[in-house]
Amino acid sequence: MVKIKIISLGKDKESWISKGIAHYQKLISKYAQIEFVTIPNIKKSSALDSKTLKAKEAELLLSEIDNRPYIALVDTGKEYDSPKFAQMLEEYGRAMNSRISFMIGGAYGLDSRIIANAAYTISLSKLTFSHQLVRLVFLEQIYRGYTILHNTDYHK
Repeated sequence: MVKIKIISLGKDKESWISKGIAHYQKLISKYAQIEFVTIPNIKKSSALDSKTLKAKEAELLLSEIDNRPYIALVDTGKEYDSPKFAQMLEEYGRAMNSRISFMIGGAYGLDSRIIANAAYTISLSKLTFSHQLVRLVFLEQIYRGYTILHNTDYHK
């Protein structure tokens, strides 16, 4: 079974987001094992400029990656339609011995070091979403991808 690790910053502030994430984790569990690593926000971050904040966040994110290749979610990354994303999940999972890691940044996105060292960068949309909502939308897309790969009715 594929193991997917999603590393992100900040806790879910809305209960409906947490419930949605739990819902999709349960649905995905028949196709893949999901591990969420949620790193608390930097304390007193409002006193930092965005570049300094992203650099501090990068240290925390990189400490969770275990020196494995990862995919970074960034607004400038490659956009996929759902069938192509499903194909990427399958191919990348196979190439990485069934271990896929994703990084989701905070309010200002990911530090340039994380983006530069990513195996791939992908974008969910040209639209801007809160980093909390990105987790939920991204899980739905992972679920959709696996239902496409297993030819179920969900994606139709």
